[in-house]
Amino acid sequence: MNPNRVLEELARHQLVDGYPMVADLERSEGIWLHDAASGERYMDAFTCFASMPLGFNHPGMNDSGFLDTLRRAALCNVSNADIYSCEMADFVDTFATHASPEGFNHHFWIAGGGLAVENAMKAAFDWKARRLGRTNFEDNCDDLKIMHFRQAFHGRTGYTMSVTNTIPDKVGLFPKFPWPRIHNPACQFDLDGNICNDVEAEEAKACAEIEAALGSGKNDIAGILIEPMQGEGGDNHFRPEFMAKLRTYADEGDALLLYDEVQTGFFGSGKPWFWQHQGIQPDVVSFGKKAQVCGIYAGPKVDEVKYLRDEWRNVRSTVNDFDFHSDSHDDAPMRPTLASARRGVLAAADWYVFEAGAGTRMPTDPPGDRTCGTLEAGWLATSHPSRGDAPLSGPVCFGT
Repeated sequence: MNPNRVLEELARHQLVDGYPMVADLERSEGIWLHDAASGERYMDAFTCFASMPLGFNHPGMNDSGFLDTLRRAALCNVSNADIYSCEMADFVDTFATHASPEGFNHHFWIAGGGLAVENAMKAAFDWKARRLGRTNFEDNCDDLKIMHFRQAFHGRTGYTMSVTNTIPDKVGLFPKFPWPRIHNPACQFDLDGNICNDVEAEEAKACAEIEAALGSGKNDIAGILIEPMQGEGGDNHFRPEFMAKLRTYADEGDALLLYDEVQTGFFGSGKPWFWQHQGIQPDVVSFGKKAQVCGIYAGPKVDEVKYLRDEWRNVRSTVNDFDFHSDSHDDAPMRPTLASARRGVLAAADWYVFEAGAGTRMPTDPPGDRTCGTLEAGWLATSHPSRGDAPLSGPVCFGT
């Protein structure tokens, strides 16, 4: 199709309110997005909502063996919850050994970040219901709630619309659950990076609201859900001291501590997961975007419930019996294959992934004719051999 007709043709059948350009999937390289319609080249600070950590056409993705695997997975789109493959097992092993923190041995995969958060919430509901002795699938659990925070964005699926509250048009005109919404005690910083607001007073306000909800005597809080750093809500950071209080509240209130790391997770901060900077361990973490696959990983607290422990250990199908959301393909094997490949690129070249402060150089020189320079923490230097020009080089942001 003529690139100049793309937007017009799409508009005949669907909403077209995105960027007025047509991505050339062959000529785009690294941080540069080539517009097939105008011929212009743009530096990509968007990265598809922070879901393309390696940029366009990274040379490490051109491995012939990987491309063969990707083709097989794409052509045979099996339902991974019930039909297993070597490709799926390779991916799960790669993720579990390179990305999942130690002690988080339970995994669940799904297509979509919002659905990843939703399944973290569903794990909390199931866990709490069983803690309350509700083990009959016909038991009423309509009283269970998810505690969450103001200015949070967790997605726009069924459950997550009740906890997303950034701007009204995200969730307006849909029915929502009246679950406890807590003040978000975000730090404010001066130009030197020092906290300049009375954050302890902000935290005290939040703690008072949490204690009021937990102290109602209803024992109905299944989970406390928070983004370790809020993204869409305003780049809001929380002190480790406050996160530690959430850990205590979850334990004392018999609830799961749920972290939404769809935006912040998978090496975007310089560590595999943002919560590792704060040092406060959650019970369940949702992920997506940069990982190229969405889902949750969970720690040992879910094992405190016998039936839930058995489900996670696949005594029977987690998806079918535990009633997590699952689409027919449970995220096609192509996605896990892409995730393994991108993680393989990072693992194969240790100069890609690092834990460093601003101005720290890569530990080793990159292979081949690519170059990298001074980086900020959470950024990835990438460059690609150009087609006749000087090498394209520059930073690609893992986050927003």
